[in-house]
Amino acid sequence: MKRLITTRLFEEEQKLADYDKLASDYKELQDELNKVAESRDDFKECYEIMLDKFAALEEFNAVLMQELEIRRKNDDSRKKMNNEVEIVSW
Repeated sequence: MKRLITTRLFEEEQKLADYDKLASDYKELQDELNKVAESRDDFKECYEIMLDKFAALEEFNAVLMQELEIRRKNDDSRKKMNNEVEIVSW
């Protein structure tokens, strides 16, 4: 039975070590990228929630402004009626 003996040159060993280092760096960068993607997704979700809340607040503000306008008109009408009643009662 023959035994095959393989010898690698120093350059080949260095290339393999460089490749392993690159693969390790790539994995680390990929993990970081995944974290950034998760953060981005969380941010987008939070941003959409905030936009929904802001839209609801704008809608609520519009309703309050309408109610305020109605109350102002009612107050004006009451004042006119009170003035007319005062004039008639003179």
